[in-house]
Order: sequence, then structure tokens, then C-alpha cells
Amino acid sequence: MKILHIHESLIIDGLGELMCGLINKLSESNDVSLCIFYDETPENSLDYKVSSKVHRILLNSKKNMSLWNIFLNEFKICRLISLEPYDVVHIHRNFLFYIFPILLLHNRVKFFYTVHTDASKEHGRLGKLFWGFEKYCFRKKWIVPITISPSSQKSFAEVYGCDSFMIPNGIQPPEIIGGTNLVDEYRSKGYNRIFVHVGRVSPVKNQIVLCNVFHRLSYDYKDIILFLVGDVHDKKLWTELKKHISGNIVYLGIRKDVLEFFAKADAMCLPSLYEGLPMTLLESLSVGCIPICSPVGGIVNVIEDGKNGVLSKSSSEDDFYDAMKRFLTIPQGDLEKMRIAAKNSFSKYDIHNTAQTYLNLYKKILNQK
Repeated sequence: MKILHIHESLIIDGLGELMCGLINKLSESNDVSLCIFYDETPENSLDYKVSSKVHRILLNSKKNMSLWNIFLNEFKICRLISLEPYDVVHIHRNFLFYIFPILLLHNRVKFFYTVHTDASKEHGRLGKLFWGFEKYCFRKKWIVPITISPSSQKSFAEVYGCDSFMIPNGIQPPEIIGGTNLVDEYRSKGYNRIFVHVGRVSPVKNQIVLCNVFHRLSYDYKDIILFLVGDVHDKKLWTELKKHISGNIVYLGIRKDVLEFFAKADAMCLPSLYEGLPMTLLESLSVGCIPICSPVGGIVNVIEDGKNGVLSKSSSEDDFYDAMKRFLTIPQGDLEKMRIAAKNSFSKYDIHNTAQTYLNLYKKILNQK
């Protein structure tokens, strides 16, 4: 099968990790290409994770998100699909970039589109202008919609008024290198409970609330520390967030060794306002790092409160504070059981299962042509 996946870039984030794992696994038995709009800088890119079996196609040498370049990319993608006999074209995010290719080529190739978050939160201001056409494409079956959790599937049905295929996200089972890292260093300084938050600095990730919660907890718990990992997506928010970073809150920027941190930390914190099925949650489960999360998106389909993680009642500061404090009062023996349960719950999110389910769906839809 000849498959083309298209995505904006391979920046270090959850979707980038999913893309790498998915195309690598699909390329083991199929002819797979990846088209990206622009390259990231080496320190921000996951390009090094892409298998040599995957054909890499670059539309632009650098990032340019002007309206003119968006439409120029439309024509580049049209030409790319026209010149190659792809069986499947799979697109991720930014429906705006694919209007012309879908309109002109839907009779020739099967388009698939994965909704990676709550359907009502998916589009920015410009993308919302084309929501009606997107809905038309789904209902006419010009595009096959895919959602990533029962919650995202429900939101898709409410927004678009039609069904979708659900395929949960997955990641490659981890290979932990081991050795010492910052977690060990801070444990040696007397910090007994170490928390990690991974996510771009963005309002949706709710980092200000997390920092406020941590400051409140630190009055009663002097031996706790929080590592914040991720790039700065919102500079205005970053200006505010920097005021909270001191003492037992440490900002580490972009890291490529997140799994090594999770493997040695006590818990992963994610108080997001909304989510799809966050890869950072799956990464923490894969190494038995206990997740403490807000009850949004697909998170509620993964975490059983008190069993393999802790769910707050909401994304508010008080509710997340209560969840964190509840975690801090759990006896060590029960924490070990929770850690084992977290790791055991990862098996269904192995990228092998995800890729095979995608492949089965491709074949099913192609056989209907």
C-alpha cells in the first residue's frame, strides 16, 4: 500500500511523537511518505526518530504561515498527490491547508483525517471559517474521520453530526537507558516527592494553576519539587509564568529524555483545560509514573481514579490542589500498587496496536471503493 501522511512539522510534542511512531511502524510493510511544511531547528525536531524507510518530503525550507503561503502549500500538496499513485493520504490538523486537494482529488484518492483533540476546540479563528465545508466533506465521505478516544468521538459526533472511527493513540514501548539524571540529583538534595509536567507553555496546559497549587503545597511539604518541561508557545504567558519559577519549581525547557525523567519521578502532573489523548499521559504510564490529571478529553478513558492514577474533579486550582494533596497522603505501599497498575494499563496503547488498527481501517475503506 502506498501511504502519504502530511503534517505541519516534526516539532517535539505529543503529536510529533505519535507521527514518528506511526509512520515508522507502517513503513515496515508499506510504502510510506511523510510530507511536512517546514523543518524545525535540530534542537526542536523529532526528525532523527524517523525511519530511513520513510520517504521524507519538505514543502518549504523555513516556517512561513502567511495566508499566501498557506494557499501556495495547497497547490504544492495538490501537485504532490497528482504525481504519485497514493492509495491513502492521511492528514493531521489544519484542515485549511487541504481544501483544494480534497475538492479536486477526492474521487481519485482516499483521504483520512485524525482529530487530535476535542472537536469543538480544534480550529483557530481562520479555520472556523471553513468549518461548513469540512462538515460537508465528512458527511459526503470525501474524508474518513478518525478520533482518538471515546470522549473525542463523542465531541466529534456533537460538532459534525456524523460518526467517526476511533483509534487510540499509541507510542513505542520505552527503552530506558538508565544512569543518573536530575531526578537523582534532586533526591540526593533531600527532595522525596518529585513531580514532572510536560507540555508547551500555553493557556490550555494550565501551568499557572499548577504552579499556584505547588506553591500552596510547599508550605506543608518542604521535600517536593516540580520539573516543568516544554517549549514556550505563548510568550505573554511565559512572562507571567517566569514569576512562579523559583526554589522548588524548576523549568527545564525542551528535553529529549522525558521518559528517563518519568521513569524515576513519583508522578506526572497535567491540569489541562482540554485534551485529546495526551501522549505525555501514555509516556508516563509506559514506565509506571503515576499520572495526576484533570478530567478532560480522553484522560477520563485511561485513568481510573485511585487505581492507576489520580483524577481531579476539575481543572480549577482548588480541585487540582485537592488531587495533589490526596496523592501526597497515599501510603508508600499503595503507591507501589498504583505504579504497577499504571504500567499494566499501558499495553493497549502500544504503537504496534495503533498502527495495525490504522492499517486495517485503510484496507477496509479501500475495499469499499
